[in-house]
Amino acid sequence: QLLFEVTQAYYNAALSDRLVAIAEATVTQATATLHQAEAGFRAGTQPEFDVLRARARASPSRREGRARAARRIARPSA
Repeated sequence: QLLFEVTQAYYNAALSDRLVAIAEATVTQATATLHQAEAGFRAGTQPEFDVLRARARASPSRREGRARAARRIARPSA
C-alpha cells in the first residue's frame, strides 16, 4: 500500500508540473496574440473587439491558478 501511495504521489506531482507548464505556455501565446491584435488595431486592420478578446485571454487564467494550486498540493515543500 505504501509503495502505491508513493508512486501515486510521484505521478501526481509530475502531472501537476506539466499542467503548470501548459498553463504558462497558454498565457505566453495569448500575450503574443494580444500584441498582434493591438498592432493590427493601431494599423487600422483589426477591430477593437479583437483587442478586447485578446486582452481577456492574455490575463492569467483560472486554469493557471488551479494548476499552481494542484502543484502546491502535490508538492507541499516546493
